[in-house]
Amino acid sequence: MILPLLTPFVSTIAWIGGTEAQQVANAHLIFNVVTSAIFILAVHPFGRFVTRALPGEEEEILFRTASLPSRLPDDVNQVIPLIEEEVTHLYEITDQAFDAAIAVFSAKSPQRAYHKAGKLELLNDYIDEEIEKATFTISKKALTERQAKKTVLLVRISNELERLADLSRDLAKVGRNAHRTGHAFPKGQVESIWGIYRIFDANMQALAATFPQSTPETIRSLRARDIELQRALNLEYSLYLKRIAALNESGDSRYLEILSILEAANGKIRDIRKLTEEYSALHEMMPDAP
Repeated sequence: MILPLLTPFVSTIAWIGGTEAQQVANAHLIFNVVTSAIFILAVHPFGRFVTRALPGEEEEILFRTASLPSRLPDDVNQVIPLIEEEVTHLYEITDQAFDAAIAVFSAKSPQRAYHKAGKLELLNDYIDEEIEKATFTISKKALTERQAKKTVLLVRISNELERLADLSRDLAKVGRNAHRTGHAFPKGQVESIWGIYRIFDANMQALAATFPQSTPETIRSLRARDIELQRALNLEYSLYLKRIAALNESGDSRYLEILSILEAANGKIRDIRKLTEEYSALHEMMPDAP
C-alpha cells in the first residue's frame, strides 16, 4: 500500500525536517500510525469478506450458557428457573454430542464428526461447571426445604448428564480409531450399532419432551424401551459369541466395547429418569411461602 506513495511520503518526511535520525524516527512513527489506522478501519469488512469467501464447514460451538447470566438475581425464586432452563440446555447438548458420536461410524468425514463430538463434550463440561457455580451461589442464601431439594436434584441431574456425555466421547473415540487404523467396522455391524442407537435415542427424545420433569406416560414408554434395548443387546452378544465359536478366534473386542458403551449410556438415562420423577414430585407440592 505504501510503495505507490513512497515518493510523496519521503517528501513529507523531508518537509517535516530534523536531523537524519529524527527523520528516520518520524518516518517510522507516521508509517505505523497510518497503517494501523487503515487496519482498524478495514479489519471488519475484511473479516466479512473472508467469511463469505471461505465460510468453512464446521458448526461454530460457543462456550457460553443459554440462561444463566454472569450476575445472578438476588431472588432465589428467580434463579432456580434459570438453573432449570440451563439443565435443559445441557440435556440438548448431550443429545447433540451422541448424534455427532454415532455419525463417526458412517460419516463421509469421520474426523470432522469426531471433532464436533469432542467440542460438544467439552461444552457439556463447561455448562455443568456453570450450573454447579450457580447452585453454590444460591446455597449461601436461606433456602426453604423445597428450594434446597430442587437445587440438589438439578445439580445431580447436571452431573449425570456430564457423565453421560463422557460416554459419547468414548463412543466417538472407538469409531475414530477404527477409521484411523484402516479397520472400519463391517457394514453389518454398523447397521446393528445404528439399530441399538435408535432405541437409545428414542429414550432420549421421550425424556426430553417434559425434561427436567417426567410424566407417567413418559416413564412407561422409557421402561418398555429399556426392555426392548436390553433384548437387542442380548441378541447381539449372543450372535457375537456364535461368530467367535464358528471362527474359532478371539473376535473383535471393539464391537463389544460399543455395545457396553450404549448399554451404560442407557443406564444413565434410566438414572436421570428417576431423578426427574423426584423433581416432578416436588413440583406437585405446595409452592414455597413468600
